[in-house]
Amino acid sequence: MKFYAGLIRNHPFANITFALVLLLGFAAYLMMPREQDPEINFNWVIVTATLPGASAEDVEKRITKPIEDAIKLVGDIKFVASNSRENVSSILVRFRDIPERVFDKRMADLRREIDNKAADELPPEAKDPKVLEITTSNGYATAMVLITGEADDEELRRNARDIRDDIERIAGVDRVYAIGLRDPELQVEFDPRAARALPAKMSRNQALTASAMSPGAMPLALAARGSNSTCNSGS
Repeated sequence: MKFYAGLIRNHPFANITFALVLLLGFAAYLMMPREQDPEINFNWVIVTATLPGASAEDVEKRITKPIEDAIKLVGDIKFVASNSRENVSSILVRFRDIPERVFDKRMADLRREIDNKAADELPPEAKDPKVLEITTSNGYATAMVLITGEADDEELRRNARDIRDDIERIAGVDRVYAIGLRDPELQVEFDPRAARALPAKMSRNQALTASAMSPGAMPLALAARGSNSTCNSGS
């Protein structure tokens, strides 16, 4: 009590002590570790896998469905949404609001189940599935550039790639995503009467990757779909 009483009566000493506490607190604040944009995890995960030369139906049956079955074995999942298109399967996984420690464990379980499914059931020609956690560093774009016009698809693709390359060269840009660049498509039509004249049996009708060709700078995949039962059903 004598110390506090003396501190109250000694005004200069009290003022110096108070100023010293403020200076030490300000210095401690300046030395605190901090991030300008701290990374935040949203408990969202994207799983992608590719099957070169496959149709959207084949990707759904041979890639998307098996991976979805593997994902269902993991706990604390809120919902799963998938999208299958030619060559590529994309699956969005939303986990429940769980602690970071539990989320890390669920991510390890998810990767293990997907790796096991890829080794046991996915076609050998399929690429290994990729698992990406959506965080503040990769989940939301800082800016979006929309390219549209009356030009053909090839010219729009070329302009989009040029703009993407220009943006990537800007200092401070971490990553650029190009979305909506549709792949070139080659359609082959045949004459059913001429097809019936060939020594071909419908029992040999199969869905497979037929070949690949390079008419320009980019290779094109050719696929045969074995879903037709007669020559008249093809186009």
